[in-house]
Amino acid sequence: MAFIEIDKFDRFANYDGNNTFTNTFYQIVYIGNGEKEYTIENKLCLAKANSFVLIPPSTKYSYKNFSGAQLHISFDVFYLDIIDEVILHHCFNNRIIHLDMAQQCGINLVNMVKEIEKEYNMNIKQDNLLLKLLVSELVLRINRYALENDSLTLQLSNSTCLMEDIRNYINNNFASCTLASLSKTFYVSTSHLSREFKKMFEINISDFIISKKIALAINLLRNTKQSMEQIATECGFSSANYFGLRFKQEMGMSPMAYQKSVRFT
Repeated sequence: MAFIEIDKFDRFANYDGNNTFTNTFYQIVYIGNGEKEYTIENKLCLAKANSFVLIPPSTKYSYKNFSGAQLHISFDVFYLDIIDEVILHHCFNNRIIHLDMAQQCGINLVNMVKEIEKEYNMNIKQDNLLLKLLVSELVLRINRYALENDSLTLQLSNSTCLMEDIRNYINNNFASCTLASLSKTFYVSTSHLSREFKKMFEINISDFIISKKIALAINLLRNTKQSMEQIATECGFSSANYFGLRFKQEMGMSPMAYQKSVRFT
């Protein structure tokens, strides 16, 4: 018999993430607010407010430290018999999809979730045709949204590949990188990001970012006539004073003293 179940959670819970689950059904988790740390098939991610987490059947996953309002929509393949299994498989490709609430299509998806919850609470019979149509439309619209908004759709990476991607991203964008901005860009908690980056590259992520900034500063001090304020800005330091402080900590002398030393050698 076709199966559907919808549960709402509106609380904080602290789990250690050691318990692993495996569904026999499809599950859509809508994170209304707050956040939830997921591990899906040994792949890690942080789902934040206004996100969908899509978990297909026979998928191992765990989670920890979730807070805020969440709605879980669970159903089997027989419930959505009007949708081709190929489309279901594509939509539930272990993805986390963040909604851009500045777009009408993002708002429409949230409204659909609310309508599904309302309809389920009015009539929980398995043969509720309107509910089935609403859930089917949600799946199709999520799939379309993911295709049209690839930058907001996260294909989950394993931890090693993810850390390599983050390092490459820092190499190309270090002037604007912070731990908080990287967490937001890659949907990974700051604590997990710090821990895994240090484990893989044997350097704190903040120190790695600073090293990139200092390397650029050295090049500019040696080869340009830019002012300290210009160099500080180009390297991503908040001020010339902070730039001077960090440069001296790393190099043992002020930027100006370094510049004079290399120009007279």
